[in-house]
Amino acid sequence: MVLSTSRELLELLLEDGTLSLDELTAFVTKVPEEDLLVEYKDGLLLENPKGAKLALRAAVSGLANAEGGVLVLGFDEHRTEEKGLPARRLSPCIDRMGADPLETWAAKALADMAGFLSPPPRFRSITAGPGRCVLLVAVARAPQLVPCFEAGGTKYYLRFHDATREVPAYLISDLVLGRRQHPILIPQVEKVELAFEPYASGVSYNATATFSLSVENASFVAAHDVEVGLVAWVIPDEPGSPPLPGVLDFLGSHLRQHLALEEPTAREAWTWKIRHVTTRYGQKREIGPFDVARYGALGPFRLPVWRFAALPSEHATKPREDRFFAAFYVLPAGSPPTWFQLTLDLSAVPKAPRNDKLCLDAAARKIERVATGRPRVTWEWPPVLRTPA
Repeated sequence: MVLSTSRELLELLLEDGTLSLDELTAFVTKVPEEDLLVEYKDGLLLENPKGAKLALRAAVSGLANAEGGVLVLGFDEHRTEEKGLPARRLSPCIDRMGADPLETWAAKALADMAGFLSPPPRFRSITAGPGRCVLLVAVARAPQLVPCFEAGGTKYYLRFHDATREVPAYLISDLVLGRRQHPILIPQVEKVELAFEPYASGVSYNATATFSLSVENASFVAAHDVEVGLVAWVIPDEPGSPPLPGVLDFLGSHLRQHLALEEPTAREAWTWKIRHVTTRYGQKREIGPFDVARYGALGPFRLPVWRFAALPSEHATKPREDRFFAAFYVLPAGSPPTWFQLTLDLSAVPKAPRNDKLCLDAAARKIERVATGRPRVTWEWPPVLRTPA
């Protein structure tokens, strides 16, 4: 992959794309100058752990408070002339700080800043020889000011073109006094209904799930045009199925940056596709302070939940072990999205249900806010599948 601009590097890393040392070196050769979106640091910086931690925190705060960007830790900061062009030489880092791999050390160093960063930063360690690596930290533009908590108090940094500077206190006061307030929105899963497909030779292999949810505004700030959405892996629809409003079978680049997408392992002859269901095309809500809005029948999601017409004896004592992980978001106008992890435990779903439809028990469905990291989008099941037969 050929990267020509710092913006391309930032987007690649935020989307968790692959990058080799040769590709990174080619990028540094092509883009040796620092700019608003890329900052270089020498790997020797890590010989002073305290100074390295402070420099990392200041750089991430400065990039996030501007347009986002990438900190490249492992190339010298003093360019040399090679064939008439300014260039930077590889100066890799040690690949561990104490007992921690470098990525873990960097994540710990930024732990108290993580709540201000959305999506969370991406960390990438690229091997550059025995015990050596280049560390890349990619961060998107933050929805609010990102502080650095230091021994002497709280500081704010900002990236100005090719330099990161501390922001004067008077400017921070002006920004904070004019800062927009955001509502606090809390979702609840009220109902998950499974509608099984007709039997074929005594077995039904899929079920269509729909979700009914409510969103409470637990603040004094009114929430306008509140959109909710759900992202999950599904079994493709039958050929010729009509398109439905708000049902999108693709993800844009920005949305992918917020998710931990893990394509499920192959299972029988099934294939997978990603599905994004959103209410932006008809079910947006106004939610007043301490009010509740309800969103019904969010879906459909075609899931590999099978059933028997008559239960074979070898399945009688073996519960299901499947678990479904999806990403749910709440997005009011003028505010960043709030992300939640939605989990369904399908172990209690009977293998030979009497009815074509059933609702999951409350204990089988769970939704939790993702304060740090990213919501998972995947399926989990036993390594050896007990195939319906």
